[in-house]
Amino acid sequence: MTLVSDIRLAELNSIISVIEKIRIANSDQKFVLIVDTQSLPILSSLVSTTDLVDKNVVLTELYENKRQPLPYHAVYLLHPSTDISILINDFSPKPNYTAAHVLFTYTCNQSIIEALTQRPDVVKRILTMVDLYIHYIAIEPNFFVIQSPGAFISYHSSRSIIPWSSVCNELVRGLVSFFFTLKTTPLIAYPKGSDVLPSLARSFGDHMSSVIAENPSISFSNNNSLLIIVPRAADAVAPLLHQFSYQAMIRENMDIDNDTITVKNPKSGDCVVPLNVYHSSLFANLRYSEFSEYSNSITSKFNEVRDYERRYQSIIDSETGEKKSFALKQLAKAKKDHDEIINHYTLCTQLSDMLSDRDLIKVSEFEQEMVIQSKNTTFEDLSTLILNPKPSPLDKARIIALYSLKTKNLNGEQLSRITSTARISDYSQAIRNLEFIRSSHLPRKNPINPSNPNPLKTDKFFPLVSEIVSDVYDDKLNSSVFEKPPHTGRYQNIVLFIVGGISYMELKSLNELKEKLKGTKLFIGSTNTLTPQQYLAQIGAISSQ
Repeated sequence: MTLVSDIRLAELNSIISVIEKIRIANSDQKFVLIVDTQSLPILSSLVSTTDLVDKNVVLTELYENKRQPLPYHAVYLLHPSTDISILINDFSPKPNYTAAHVLFTYTCNQSIIEALTQRPDVVKRILTMVDLYIHYIAIEPNFFVIQSPGAFISYHSSRSIIPWSSVCNELVRGLVSFFFTLKTTPLIAYPKGSDVLPSLARSFGDHMSSVIAENPSISFSNNNSLLIIVPRAADAVAPLLHQFSYQAMIRENMDIDNDTITVKNPKSGDCVVPLNVYHSSLFANLRYSEFSEYSNSITSKFNEVRDYERRYQSIIDSETGEKKSFALKQLAKAKKDHDEIINHYTLCTQLSDMLSDRDLIKVSEFEQEMVIQSKNTTFEDLSTLILNPKPSPLDKARIIALYSLKTKNLNGEQLSRITSTARISDYSQAIRNLEFIRSSHLPRKNPINPSNPNPLKTDKFFPLVSEIVSDVYDDKLNSSVFEKPPHTGRYQNIVLFIVGGISYMELKSLNELKEKLKGTKLFIGSTNTLTPQQYLAQIGAISSQ
């Protein structure tokens, strides 16, 4: 069986191959692709306009919008719980399209089948109905997200607006889809003591078995993979720590719009910079580099490209014919590379200024010492740092939250005093609500980063999720802490899934770790990526629901 190394590529092939079969079977037709709101992020993460044009797809429209009739076949990409009445109305009383091809991201709800069964006039227009099992978003080759923004609150509050049952359904659909991509049935592990993770594990197992039974022509391997499910609050500390990798600094401190950031290029004006590993090889190579590394790398690349420009310009000025033509093409490419590097160089300059303006190295050293407990941090130590005018209110809220988590002795009077002094009233509820997530904390062996004997003062902490993966790989996962299946030998795939969000610090640590797992592939999943501000907002919202 072929091992999957890039889940996005595998997921892309799933949808493109089905659309290609539809195109071949209807070679004289053009198509309009109609996608519902819930499935749009999946499609956007996978398919480009060029991919669709090559399959005779001439238009993409939103399912919920009012649309004009067209003499084309309609290809629908729909969530399994979509409002099927919209599709029914597209073909009743008068058809808006000549035929329909219906693709679900996961097996559709029974209510959809029942609604269609009652409309034979619509069913006769449906030429294709396929379950794709692509109910997740592939962010990187080994990292995926199952969109469930209410997962954290639902996990910790029985009064959540979004009930845990709804979250569980989405997670099961996404996890089954993911393992459908890998073509393997995993064993499952999760922390003991959880009220909801056992039911999630059972539901996943039941649905996985059903999907395998419904697809007898597909071969699935067994017992060579482990899915380990961990709640966000098992390590409540990691998302609060300042992180100085390139990706973390941009995403945690700058305005991001749909995986892009706008920077002012000195030569080109406002430029949109992609923050996606599939759209920018420069960002892909730099995203997990520490500040000094990526600053030096970008400066080096800038000088290298400038040398190329000078060399090719010299050839253009002195040569003719093919040599000049070749130099012109290379110069155009060098200028494009130059513009991209200038954009990232501008970002680096802004980040460098931010480090200095907010005194973030000093802040990070303080919090790292506190969370690895290399010395006893007192309330007076905390107060002294909070009086520093340079850190932002969010910086101070993170430090106070960390102090509360690690010392557990911040009483009500101290909390009121310190939040007033720090002027962080917007975050005071989140700090109070930390009591709701303490019970999910898992014990640690050693929170000190083992990968470097002399780690940076700002990079001493080793995230719990990395410790868990290391223990799984070494067959040392603590059976007194985790429900885990009997197994001998090393797993071919380890899939770590965090319910409630994953921080960029954890992503960096896990991606460094995966290089050391010889013979084992590590895949990382979560309900969302998580900045410190989003994390505190989630915690602050627990008691209000």
